Amino acid sequence: MLEHADPDRSFVERILAATGTDLSRPRTNRALTEPLSDRELQMLSMLANGDSNREIGRALYISENTVKYHLKNIYSKLTVNSRTQAISVARQLRLVD
Repeated sequence: MLEHADPDRSFVERILAATGTDLSRPRTNRALTEPLSDRELQMLSMLANGDSNREIGRALYISENTVKYHLKNIYSKLTVNSRTQAISVARQLRLVD
């Protein structure tokens, strides 16, 4: 006997897929204190890839001091104190892969 797909489930799955929601990942109660800029998101992605401040600066044509300034702002917005915490929270918030 063939099982018929539940239309409600199918609808919910389409909605979840459209919003990028992945039910297999744990939810987090964290929220950003303010949105990250495009540049901050770019830098956060580079952090998650393991790039050093020097590598980020070279890739974005900015000084290491400017990288540090942006990282300080990112840490503040994510309410974290370190690179590792920033990456972890960014993954929880699905800002990076």
